Amino acid sequence: MKKQNLSMGAFVNRLSTVDELLAHRNILKHRFVISSVYGTFPNVIWNGGRTLIQTYSNITNEKEWYKTRNYLWYDPKGMESLVKSYNDKGIGIRYTYSNTLITKKDLGDERANLTLELAHNPLNAVITGNPLIEEYVRKHYPKFKIISSATSQKNLSVPFLKKRIDEVDLLVLPPEYNDNRELIDRLGVDKLEILINERCVPYCPNRLAHYTAISKSQILWDSRFEGECYAKHCPVYRAMRENTQVETLVLSDKKITALQKLGVHHFKFVGRHLSRNEFVNAVDRFLVKEQFRISAGN
Repeated sequence: MKKQNLSMGAFVNRLSTVDELLAHRNILKHRFVISSVYGTFPNVIWNGGRTLIQTYSNITNEKEWYKTRNYLWYDPKGMESLVKSYNDKGIGIRYTYSNTLITKKDLGDERANLTLELAHNPLNAVITGNPLIEEYVRKHYPKFKIISSATSQKNLSVPFLKKRIDEVDLLVLPPEYNDNRELIDRLGVDKLEILINERCVPYCPNRLAHYTAISKSQILWDSRFEGECYAKHCPVYRAMRENTQVETLVLSDKKITALQKLGVHHFKFVGRHLSRNEFVNAVDRFLVKEQFRISAGN
């Protein structure tokens, strides 16, 4: 069996949990090996999929934790050291630069380009569904791998997927197709990545609007647009509010094992939208062997 690569949605605000997993051997199910973490530094307008908006603290007598966070998240030397600390362990950083509203005028954004400059090596990648961002990265930062994001609704088109997988280093399969063995065989498994815990409902009618609202919130530094879209239209949120059940795209252990038997060896763990406690609980549920549950120590 090939190395079972796991990419975790933990960059930058859930890395402490990743560090805890890395400190233990044989803790993960399905022979998973953490090969990358994905996300973004705060306040990068190119970011998509989930917002990450933070306020920089400039209080001189601030607590040590804030000083450390400020250094690692905002100081160029600190940011570079954070990327390097994971690259030195063989773990890639994948930037989620899939904001659908980015235009040509935004490509020169200073902070976005800074993040690319300090991580410009073949171990790292850019996840995107925005053609402008992809073209720009290919031209100016060619060492980055390009990963096709599942955030674009057109990615549900099978002809598009067949064409797209030849253009990129890795393609995140729309989770609606996780059970489609014929399609997986046609696409091949070497450049295919599977979402294992996507909580969205199949063929969600609000998905495109949700990603657009996220993109708007990130650009305008205002989470209200994402929050309102989620609260008003999300079927999962409505089911939680009404205490009812709804079918989601989460994979069972049995289905993950079945995919591995097909040769799939790239998997993706969703978690950027979760609070710290929710993230730890999700890690325990989907990734960690029962006898090693990390939530017990929190």
